Amino acid sequence: MANLVRRVLAALVLIPLVVGVFLIGAPYSNFLLLLVVLVMAWEWSHLVLPEAVPMALHITFTSTAGLCFLSWVYTAPLTAGLVSGLAVAAGLILGRMNPKAIAGNAGTWLVLGLLYTVLPILAFQSIASRTDSGGLLAIWLLLVVWSTDTAAMAAGKTIGGPRLCPGISPNKTWAGLLGGAAFAGVVGMIAALFFSYERPLILLLIAMLLACVAQAGDLLESLVKRHFNAKDSGRLLPGHGGILDRVDGLVTASPFLLILLQWPVFEGWMTG
Repeated sequence: MANLVRRVLAALVLIPLVVGVFLIGAPYSNFLLLLVVLVMAWEWSHLVLPEAVPMALHITFTSTAGLCFLSWVYTAPLTAGLVSGLAVAAGLILGRMNPKAIAGNAGTWLVLGLLYTVLPILAFQSIASRTDSGGLLAIWLLLVVWSTDTAAMAAGKTIGGPRLCPGISPNKTWAGLLGGAAFAGVVGMIAALFFSYERPLILLLIAMLLACVAQAGDLLESLVKRHFNAKDSGRLLPGHGGILDRVDGLVTASPFLLILLQWPVFEGWMTG
């Protein structure tokens, strides 16, 4: 009960703040996403690397993710690639100063971490920065993912039943998957009506599809945490864990929605 209260209080503070920022738009939304990237990278580095590694290595990896995001948004992808390459090289050099820091496959996991932390947030930034009410579309996606997470937990605990992927996340159930998708569809349709989108019933189906994709992202993050024997990615958010624990659905849903928007028919359905 205490954990639930903390989750609700944190949500009451964070949800209006995030929604307000994306209603205002750039550059404030870009600054918020940069902060998210930095915290995600920081948590990822602490998942991958043992506690004994030099702080400089964590800072190097975190700054790499931030520089990659900034250079992509404000300059060009080529610059982002160059900056990332130089920063990763610097991090590996720092790691060589302490062989335990880069033991095993940690170097590979750090490179994967750049993809995991930066690319999905860039996809979300691309959605939010669209000229055709991108801020509203970003909020619509957030509402779909948030409702998926809440309803999946409620349905899973209330209904129970067969486990979805017991080897990865033993608490997730098929009832949670279906309940989360159904509720997200309703929320997506109501939000589409509120935003005056042209095809609310179609967006109900798209929201349900995105809900399934978001829950796949949840399972992906659970797999990573299980690999590193971690319960949560961090302790930043009371009752929620870390930022990685809160954006795991967006990690998969944002790129998926951005791909859908490349087709004119989908883009037409998602405009007011």
